[in-house]
Amino acid sequence: MKDDFEIENGVLIKYRGKGSSAGIPEKLISISIPEGVTTIGNSAFSCCNGIESVIIPDGVETIGADAFYSCKSLKSVIIPDSVRKIGSSAFSGCLNLTYARIPETATHIGECVFRRTSLAEGYPDGFVIHHHVLLEYIGNEKTVIIPETVTEIRFMAFNWNPIESLVIPDTVQKIDAEPIYACTKLRSVTVYGITFTLGQKMEFYWKPVFKLICAVRKFLDNPESHKRIVYLNQRRRDIFYLDSETFRSILETGKIFTENIIDNYIRYAIENQYYEKQILLTEYKYQHFGFQDITDKLKL
Repeated sequence: MKDDFEIENGVLIKYRGKGSSAGIPEKLISISIPEGVTTIGNSAFSCCNGIESVIIPDGVETIGADAFYSCKSLKSVIIPDSVRKIGSSAFSGCLNLTYARIPETATHIGECVFRRTSLAEGYPDGFVIHHHVLLEYIGNEKTVIIPETVTEIRFMAFNWNPIESLVIPDTVQKIDAEPIYACTKLRSVTVYGITFTLGQKMEFYWKPVFKLICAVRKFLDNPESHKRIVYLNQRRRDIFYLDSETFRSILETGKIFTENIIDNYIRYAIENQYYEKQILLTEYKYQHFGFQDITDKLKL
């Protein structure tokens, strides 16, 4: 019934009918938003746990932030082409939502629109991509390889995601600040073919890692760059966690590591059981400085 909707100047402010948080019905219901509504306001249907499906009419241009937040029984939503703006977390927490698609006509999309949804029919691979922009990943894979169609990754694209390994292709030209947020299980990120890996007891900080990988890539293209040498010397500790191939390439430039630093790396590799890097470093030390067991306990 139209009286169930609080509407003012074309803005649907709040739904107060059956299925709302004020009165959950015995049966799940479908909601048809009245004609004439151009904006679904912030939190208009938030926590309406009795709603199973929503029909949004053509003519609605804006879906506000948290508009359908935590509608736990909601299964499907048809978003018309008239929608231009979808606010942050608009459908977040709709645990049973299996179908929804962002129309191609949408020009402004907030963060975490579909967080904690499955969308097995709408986005079966878990990648919510709009005009080559990865808005968010809502899948459950532990290793995530971003499609090469993606050219940009949005802020908080992996918010609270259970991924352990992330691979970003060379096609990505722009990455917003902190696309990885609260991914407590994430241990490795590959960007531009360079992998940075952390141990189980270490926390992943995205910004400095991404900056390091970019600097390493530029340094390997031009090992004579004084600016890159100074920067990488300041980040020597983090360089250790790069993949072995990249680590070897940096090592072989002869620009970053002194004999003393290599000895410290060898000690660390032994103590933390990084055997591949231990072998790599001892071979390099032997070739360039002459071999010496600095610990009397090399575990080759």
